[in-house]
This record gives sequence, structure tokens and C-alpha cells, in this order.
Amino acid sequence: MQPSESRDAIADEVLKDLDRRFRKPLIIYFRRRLVGRSEDAEDLTQEVFMRLARRPDRNNGETIEAYVFTIASNILSNWHRSRLSRRADAHENLDYVTEADTFPSILIEDRSPERVLESRESLQLLEKALLQLHERTRDIFLLSRIDGVSHQDIGRRFGISVSAVEKHMLKALIHIRRVLP
Repeated sequence: MQPSESRDAIADEVLKDLDRRFRKPLIIYFRRRLVGRSEDAEDLTQEVFMRLARRPDRNNGETIEAYVFTIASNILSNWHRSRLSRRADAHENLDYVTEADTFPSILIEDRSPERVLESRESLQLLEKALLQLHERTRDIFLLSRIDGVSHQDIGRRFGISVSAVEKHMLKALIHIRRVLP
């Protein structure tokens, strides 16, 4: 057996082991974050393994679990970004739907065009602020505030201390506070 064939066989075995260990957790990870789009979870999981195959030794001292889920987090962020950019100009005509059919009256009474516009602008500013954050900080913030994951669980997932998670959260909150009026 040639040395390059031996390396390829070892790399294949390592990838098979990673597949056995992480396929199910990755699919669960993606399904939880792709509400209504769980069919994409398998594709994104496969993308994680493709990146691992291209760069198996780039974990920079992180645990393999943290490295795999950092890749997954990056892939998910890229997926969301590409979906946002593809549908930036898309819209649906909702003229046939009346507010009384879709919203409780208490929500309709407080909705003025100005308030709706302010809310949309605030959401756009928040989205922009989140995209300006370092990817790891953004992921930690979203896991904590949107998914309700404890700081201890986030720390385990990223291979960092609870104190480091809290520092990422503080950094995110300060940045968002600065951007939002």
C-alpha cells in the first residue's frame, strides 16, 4: 500500500467515526433551528462532513465536539444569510386577507402604520446588529436568548467556560444596545 493510500484509508476511517458519533446530534441541532424546514437538516449535516473532510485538522485546540458544532453553526449562519438574500425582494399579495381574520382584536387596536413601521425598522436594526457580531458571539446569544439554552450547556457545546459564555453574552448585549435606539 502506498503512503498516500494509507493516509486516505485513515482519513476515511476517521470520517466514518465522526459520522457515527455526530450525524444524529447534528440532524437534531439543525432540525431545532430550521422550524418548518427539517428536510434541509440532512443536507446541512452532510455539508458539515464535507467541510470536515476538507479541513480535518483545523480545530485550533478546540475539542472535536466544539469544532464540529462550530462548523455546523457557521453553515447554519451561511444558510440563513443566503435565504435572506434570495428572498429580499420576494413578497406576497395579502390584499384578500383582512386583519380581523388573522389577528386578535387587541393586536389590531394598537397597530398604527407608524408603529408597524417602527417595529419593522427595529427588527431590521436588530438583525443588522446581530450580523455585525462575531459569529460565535451571535450563536451563543441566539442559543441563550432564542433557544433558551443554559449558559452551562452552551459552554459545553462550544468547549468554553460559563464565564466565557457570559462574556460573549455581555458583548452581544452591549453591541445591540449601542445599535438600537
